[in-house]
Amino acid sequence: MDTQKQHTKSLIKNQLQEEYELAMDKIFKVKKWVMLLFIAFCSTGVYYQTSILSILRDDIKMQYEITDMQFSLIYTYSSIFQIVFTWITGLLNDYIGVEKLNIIYVFLTTLGLITFQIAQQYDSYIGTIIASVFIAISLETISVAQNTLTSYWFKRGSLSLSFSLIMFNLRVTEVISSNTVGPLYDVHDSLTLPLQVCIYVSLFSLFSTGVIYFIQKQRTAAQNKQIMILQEQEEYQNTKLSFQAFHYKKKIDIKQISSLPISFQLICAITCLGYSIFYPFTYQMESIFKQKFGVNKNNTGNLQSLMYTISMASPLLGILIDRVGKRLYLLAFGLFCGSLSFLILIILPSCEQSCLGPLYLPVILDGIYLCCLSSIVFSCLPLIVSKVQISTGYGVISSLKGIGMALFPLIISASYQKENGENLALIVLLIFSICNLFICVSLILYDRFKNNSILNEYQLKTKERYADQILELETKKNQKNPEYESLQSNGSTII
Repeated sequence: MDTQKQHTKSLIKNQLQEEYELAMDKIFKVKKWVMLLFIAFCSTGVYYQTSILSILRDDIKMQYEITDMQFSLIYTYSSIFQIVFTWITGLLNDYIGVEKLNIIYVFLTTLGLITFQIAQQYDSYIGTIIASVFIAISLETISVAQNTLTSYWFKRGSLSLSFSLIMFNLRVTEVISSNTVGPLYDVHDSLTLPLQVCIYVSLFSLFSTGVIYFIQKQRTAAQNKQIMILQEQEEYQNTKLSFQAFHYKKKIDIKQISSLPISFQLICAITCLGYSIFYPFTYQMESIFKQKFGVNKNNTGNLQSLMYTISMASPLLGILIDRVGKRLYLLAFGLFCGSLSFLILIILPSCEQSCLGPLYLPVILDGIYLCCLSSIVFSCLPLIVSKVQISTGYGVISSLKGIGMALFPLIISASYQKENGENLALIVLLIFSICNLFICVSLILYDRFKNNSILNEYQLKTKERYADQILELETKKNQKNPEYESLQSNGSTII
């Protein structure tokens, strides 16, 4: 009997939740897409500058007169701070409000770029490391904020599409950056002009955070109004459901992090390895391609541009996932493409002249890899983690990713400096890529047999998920079920 009562309580709560979600979707049907646009623009400034260190790697080493290992330490030092700050900011987002803190995160981008500009004018290696710390912290904290805000606005529908559109904007930014950073540098053979453009773009991102804060305030006001409307409706008046407690974020307990599901831990591992493999490879891409295939920095930039252009198909992938699901199978396919890409680069023979032709296939495979990885992993979290833990979950993922981003550039750089180093570095990347593929297969099996394939659903829609239960509840209500009426009269116990 107690189990049946608890089940009926849950059904009443789900019905109320459905009414609320439908009302909020109707009010913000158009505005939520405007919100998504500005959420995407938040990271435009910080992602535009990412190509500076990868495309202009040799030029920066020459300007500062540093070794390849010293250059890799720029990534390592900045990633160390990411490990701590992203986890902390994830908690702060759940406590204070992500729309407020996001303004500070984007401001760090502008501060870091200004510091970088001053440092390069004085050829200051230490100053560049300090600037990279600011930029790295802002990059990951902005990513956590973006993912959290997107989950809040789109959890009920178009979840994969919304994340894919954000990734699309990032890829467009990276394509533009990889095609413009080199020519901007060549104008004066200096970092001044590229960094100046980056600062202007980051100021636009800062403006976007103000728009986000304004729209979020409007949503909060509408939420409060809708709560009052629902509570005044005669249908729910006697239930005395604590709907306000349902809606507003509870203060998360740090101890709850240990209660996050195993599927979350596997997603953390896939994300950490996935990004730690890809981006350190792009950082070393110019050196590897120049050493093994005789490709100059401009051609390397064009290849990176092709890779990012292919990954811009992420919105199509998001639409596909929202319609048919199977996100984990598509993720496994993407990881397989990444492993195959490294295998092809290892097998390809070295050449002294510029050998661009054979490189197109592995670069295309890397583009597919990036498209699947970036479009899928972050959209999985809202499906398995409660709303009050979403930002903390993203913070944990970004923190672990920071560990990988701190270690992998050193591992790849150390491998590259050995004899036949370009092939050794690619072999290391291949080994870790295969390990990541096995982790993804483990997640598929776990999700299928333990989690009822929730990660392979086409999307999380409250209406469809609870349609049968709500119908059952309405039937009991219409029949004046004694148990239902008993719950109505004693509804104050329902949370």
